[in-house]
Amino acid sequence: MKTLVLISILFSNSFNGQSQQRPVLVFDLTNGTVDSITGIAVNTALTKDKSAFFQGTATNGFAPLDMQTPTSNVFPTSSFTMVSPTSDDYSLDQFPVSTSVLLSRIEDGLDQSICSGSMISERHVLSAAHCVASIFPTLDSLVIDSMRVSAAFNNGQAHPVYGTSLVNKIYIFRDWDMAGDDIAILELQEPLGIQTGWLSVGFNQDEAELVSQHYYKFSYPYDSSSGFNGDTLYTNFGSISFATGDFIGIDGASGFTGQSGSSIIQTDNGIDYTSYGTLTWSSQLKHAFFNNWHYYSILEIIKDDLTTSTQELDPNEVGIYPNPTNGSLHIRNSKSLETIEIRSMAGQLILRFDSADSIDLSQLQSGNYLVVLNLDNGQRMTKKLIK
Repeated sequence: MKTLVLISILFSNSFNGQSQQRPVLVFDLTNGTVDSITGIAVNTALTKDKSAFFQGTATNGFAPLDMQTPTSNVFPTSSFTMVSPTSDDYSLDQFPVSTSVLLSRIEDGLDQSICSGSMISERHVLSAAHCVASIFPTLDSLVIDSMRVSAAFNNGQAHPVYGTSLVNKIYIFRDWDMAGDDIAILELQEPLGIQTGWLSVGFNQDEAELVSQHYYKFSYPYDSSSGFNGDTLYTNFGSISFATGDFIGIDGASGFTGQSGSSIIQTDNGIDYTSYGTLTWSSQLKHAFFNNWHYYSILEIIKDDLTTSTQELDPNEVGIYPNPTNGSLHIRNSKSLETIEIRSMAGQLILRFDSADSIDLSQLQSGNYLVVLNLDNGQRMTKKLIK
């Protein structure tokens, strides 16, 4: 096992640097290979864009996030709160709290919390490169070879529905640095995001527009001297101070080890939940600020794991019936399908079928399941099923 160094360090220093477009390195933890993604198309004419968020199939609605500018429990000279336990104010199964994940390394069969992250697709987590990759002397190498992600982990306990997943692949930018490129994408074995939902990812070159918005962050701070163990979810929220150059952050704020990789999330209840950066530096809670090529690179990685919809379908569209079912499940317009998957509510694959007009589920135990319809155009539709 590789020696883990500099993991989960939320850096307090600062330096300036210029970012340039770089290939994406792909580390496959399963077979030990390294590949790269190059030639990613970037629309340089756009000054802002974002992907779509997804509420998830096993969430309990939207969390009623406080959208007022905070005046208490704030950092000096700021309108951004210090951390408070998330469960004091919100349910862990409410969106977007549900998208928060704890990153752990696995060493000698034991999990040790190291960083924070956010679900941004069915199988992908957004975090920081310094949580997984070497900083000195060689940038383009990992310092971790076995990881677990736990969704909505809290008070030392995995969520009873969302569960956990091992990490299959890690994506970082070649020659990444701490001045704006401190970004990592983790690809999971299990599609936890189907249940938890996921955040949008975006970029915006208009600093004034970004600074005028409201933000949340959910993370797992670790600092034994302050009573943080890295096993409980905490919340900050309020107004940011700057979104320019390589960073987006808050004047007068500071962070803890373990918050590294957590998102700064622009929020508008029920309308907008967009991550514009991942936490890198303790001082001023500086986040790596996504530019356009960061954004398009992230989209290239996650594009195949963005489901389309879980809403009720029109009779002319692909669908399933009856629901609930006693055993026989019929597929509407099955000609549009390639495969049909039956998964547990935690995302584990139970059965897979080729395209068919009906499938026999009589051997399944009674309970709640997910039906994933993989369409021939590359899209996915996910439906809850009761048997």
